[in-house]
Amino acid sequence: MIRPANAPANREFVTVAALPHEPLDALAHRITGSTSALAELMIFNPHLTMTHLPAGTLVFVPQRTAATPMRETVQLWS
Repeated sequence: MIRPANAPANREFVTVAALPHEPLDALAHRITGSTSALAELMIFNPHLTMTHLPAGTLVFVPQRTAATPMRETVQLWS
């Protein structure tokens, strides 16, 4: 498994490919359902910026642990 160089040994990561011209905050929302993980994404992916990512750019996303509860999503419209 590929891991970020600055990752703690007790964290698990998945590698996600960016969609064409996808900003990092949009990728965070697409994968985790919120942008609250954006700070962690920036820490573990220092080579990325907030500008639009080229298609296929690999991003390390930390997996949620049981201690990190998932917030309920409310759909405002259909």
